[in-house]
Amino acid sequence: MNKVVISILSILLLLTNVFWFYQSLDNGVSLTYMEASLETQTKISEQLFVLTNAQLIGKSVNEVDNTVPLDIYGSRPFIKGDCLYYGSVCLIVGTNGTIQGFK
Repeated sequence: MNKVVISILSILLLLTNVFWFYQSLDNGVSLTYMEASLETQTKISEQLFVLTNAQLIGKSVNEVDNTVPLDIYGSRPFIKGDCLYYGSVCLIVGTNGTIQGFK
């Protein structure tokens, strides 16, 4: 009888330790993803402040490239479709080659 009780309690102890290990690991991964997401959102906010303060709406693409030559990641902007991308911010380029707004 005592061996059965000890065996059951040992198995329960092992299972609860596995559960807490899994919980700790899961919380660590979740925290890592949350920190990465916060860092990305912070970078996007910084980029928006830089672009907003530069007052780019109505300027040509060349003027914008001279005003804000690099994004906050240190990369060159690029045009794709109707957007001039600075980081993850899209500056909408109109048909006449001027900046119409942000996306």
